[in-house]
Amino acid sequence: EWMEEEPIGKFEWIKFFGFLTGSQDIAEKIFEETKNKTEKIAEKTKSKEKPSILWAGIFNGVAFVPRTQTYAVNAIIDANANYVFSDLNGTGTAQISLEELLVRAKNADIMVYASAFVNHTDQITSQYPVLTKSQPIQECNVYSFQPWYWQSTADYDLFAADMAAIAHQDTFPDHQLRLFQKAKCN
Repeated sequence: EWMEEEPIGKFEWIKFFGFLTGSQDIAEKIFEETKNKTEKIAEKTKSKEKPSILWAGIFNGVAFVPRTQTYAVNAIIDANANYVFSDLNGTGTAQISLEELLVRAKNADIMVYASAFVNHTDQITSQYPVLTKSQPIQECNVYSFQPWYWQSTADYDLFAADMAAIAHQDTFPDHQLRLFQKAKCN
């Protein structure tokens, strides 16, 4: 499931496990209910202005960003947002320099920092001061993973709802993030 390009594709594995356990009808019902929920979420964002989202993680001074044919980027698109690295075609992740990251992050509206160990922007800027110049950090619009994120990515309705709420906060003002957390700022 981790190789799936489409977010709903990760969740579709429920059908396979339903088959293996003789619970195909239940699995199909759960899948269709979840798919319908995510379609309703997408419908609410359809006519909204598209914010630009940067999704990245940094390790040992190298930034890692998802390429366009990944579940993360497709979730951004499903949430009616633009991905700042939309020119990085392919699957998997791309390694880029911090300078290139800053160029793209500078005017992004939102940053999703791909880590469950960041809950304050200081944790990013203390290691990578160049990112203090980025709009998401200056405007305190940075999100990271909840500690249980990797155990829950198959819950696509939660994932889709969180992504839509991150991209369109005004449309989902009462949404409580489940898989992501908003980073604290100074």
